[in-house]
Amino acid sequence: MSTKSFIPPKFNYPLLWFTDFSLPFLLKSIHNLDSVELSDEDKSTIKSLRKERVILIANHPTTQEPPVLYTLANIMSSRFNYMASREVFDWGSGYVGDFIQGIGAYSVIAGTSDKDSLRATREILSTPEGKLVLFPEGEPTSGLNDTLLPFQPGVAQLGFWGYEDTIKKDPNANLTILPIFIKYKMNQNEEWMRKDLDLSLAVLESKMNLTKQGKTIIERFLSIGKRLIEKEEREYGIQVD
Repeated sequence: MSTKSFIPPKFNYPLLWFTDFSLPFLLKSIHNLDSVELSDEDKSTIKSLRKERVILIANHPTTQEPPVLYTLANIMSSRFNYMASREVFDWGSGYVGDFIQGIGAYSVIAGTSDKDSLRATREILSTPEGKLVLFPEGEPTSGLNDTLLPFQPGVAQLGFWGYEDTIKKDPNANLTILPIFIKYKMNQNEEWMRKDLDLSLAVLESKMNLTKQGKTIIERFLSIGKRLIEKEEREYGIQVD
């Protein structure tokens, strides 16, 4: 692991241009995303904020949201900064960190008073046309589209501090907060989805010594759920009739 506690953003423009050019391929090959779709009204809103200071806050059910937000940056014809957990910069022996730093990410150590990260955040928000992406839930959640966890402490305070720094430089300046909700949809046919479900269930069944023979998909889900409940009951000493 790197010994550096704080990693600042550092736009690498050749890397940014390469990422812009190859974005559809990267979304599909790495994240299995065929497309990012917005309504015409949302596209208009995104483009109208190009010259503004903006905090973009989004739900974070998976690890796919940052590239989705990068797509929005392209639609806006702008560059975003991204606050990312410090540990992410060590993924892939540090190569992931080098990449995301080059497209505008910087680190934060969750649950601490990370003064370096706070200073970078305030500097970004006080810059004309500065744009910051925050995931207020913190780490990726359950992978479920419709689940939203409580926001991490201090997220709202970042906006107030950024605005304070902004009006010191320009009393008439604005800081826009743009909430974004990302929802994923399966676009494969039923046969493909059944095969994908079968594969995922088979992995769980193997770990729990369950058999799928003679069961429907629903019955297999119920068998796994029953086994998980029994495990928790034993662990917490819950007596069942």
